[in-house]
Amino acid sequence: MAPAARSVLLQPFSHEYETWNNCAPVTAEMVLSYFGISKKQTEIAAVMKPNPKNLDVRMDQISAYLATFGLDSRALVGGTLPQLKALVSNGIPVVVEDQLSLQDDYGHFRVVRGYDDSAGVIIFGDSYFGPANRLTYALYEELWKRHNHAFMPVYRPAQLSLVQAILGGDFDEPGNLADAVSAARLAATQHPEDGFAWLNLGENLYRSGSYDEARAAWERAKKLQLTARTLWYTIWPAANYNQLGQYQQALDVVAIPLATDPNNAQALLERGNAYKGLGNATRARADYALALDVDPSLLPAKQALAA
Repeated sequence: MAPAARSVLLQPFSHEYETWNNCAPVTAEMVLSYFGISKKQTEIAAVMKPNPKNLDVRMDQISAYLATFGLDSRALVGGTLPQLKALVSNGIPVVVEDQLSLQDDYGHFRVVRGYDDSAGVIIFGDSYFGPANRLTYALYEELWKRHNHAFMPVYRPAQLSLVQAILGGDFDEPGNLADAVSAARLAATQHPEDGFAWLNLGENLYRSGSYDEARAAWERAKKLQLTARTLWYTIWPAANYNQLGQYQQALDVVAIPLATDPNNAQALLERGNAYKGLGNATRARADYALALDVDPSLLPAKQALAA
């Protein structure tokens, strides 16, 4: 494992500006180009999101697509700048999920391809802003925290031990969640008026199965400053309410993203779960079927409909 350098820029990296809502396919395209594989966003989008109604691509869908070319990846949360630096210093590109800009609260995927400590910037392959978009460390922290510091190193199978050495306990999901919970608790303690600190704490607690604590964190977060589109991408509060048997609260949460995106597959899944909990099997089946039609890769919807 090489130590983090003062500056790094991974090469080669192709670039193509995204057409509307195509940051995930272009992100996959850029990653593939680094590994010597040439694809274009049109052909990637046709595989990654075959239904044009699907506006929300998940990190695991990018991972599954890259796997078809023999590449491994780890979708993780609670990432840190030192982890990003260590990975790219060792030739590992990192897909990150964040907010497009301070002015535009759309979710966005980019590829970390370098950094420069002397300028204090991270360098991204960015489908929206360009092939070497530079964001200061402070600005990027603000954008990244709004999506729980989600990150995914991509590597060849032969680099497995290298990535394990870099990430340590964060390599495996239980360790990663434990670290993410601890980091989010600290952030919420240090910045109690930061809605995103509580939002991230709640998501990590939900993923860990601590549903009561997760509910408390969410109910704290929603009283603080979030963004208008937070619930377009943050469906876990509804899933958490469903786990607690609070089905009407789950319906209230998913009503927000579904009001502007009636084909949000994850929101449809959780609305179906809420209706199932309320004993309305007909409405539940309809939501599961629509979620699966929009996103055929959403395995929980397929399983719920079959059941």
